[in-house]
This record gives sequence, structure tokens and C-alpha cells, in this order.
Amino acid sequence: MQRSDYSESDGVLLCFLFNLILNYWWGALAAVFLVLYLWLGVPILLSLIMLTVWLIIALVNTALVVWAANNSGGPVTQRKNLNPYSAKNSDFPWAVKAPQRAAVCAPKQN
Repeated sequence: MQRSDYSESDGVLLCFLFNLILNYWWGALAAVFLVLYLWLGVPILLSLIMLTVWLIIALVNTALVVWAANNSGGPVTQRKNLNPYSAKNSDFPWAVKAPQRAAVCAPKQN
């Protein structure tokens, strides 16, 4: 896979927001504990813990995706074509080249 010309910081925020959406259950738990705090007086610390866990999980996922994207390999080098049936390969004399087609609108020769 070829590396792109983008810097390491391109797309990190988008990746982080995408991970927040993928892990929305942790945010939903934080919202439930916030509602329980407002309604029943449950300590707000539970809501803050769930919110912190949600953000940490999203940050770790984002860091892993960015790390994997940056370490996906170096540039691809062109290798010699070893396909014996390839028309572009002149190293193999037994390679069958495709016949040339006549032009459709060519005038007839007498």
C-alpha cells in the first residue's frame, strides 16, 4: 500500500469524532447517570467517570488507528512482470500477444 502525502495530524479529529460515534453507549451511560443525578440525587461522580471512560476509549481507538495508518508500510516498488501470459512481457518468447484489430472505419483496399 502506498503512503499518502498527508501529514500525521490530517484526519485525526475526524477519526476521533468517528470513534466517539462508534462508542456512543459510553456517552449514553454518562447521560443516564446525569439524569439520575438530576432526578434522584445519585452522585454526579458516576456521570463524570462514564464520560471520562468514553473519551479515553475513543482516544485510545483513535491513537491505534492513526498508528496503524502511519505504519502501513513503505512505498511500493515496481517488480518485474513474471506473468508468462502477459502481452507486455517480452522476456518470455512463449507469451502470446493479442492480435491487432483492424480499424472499423478503415477504407477497403483494392
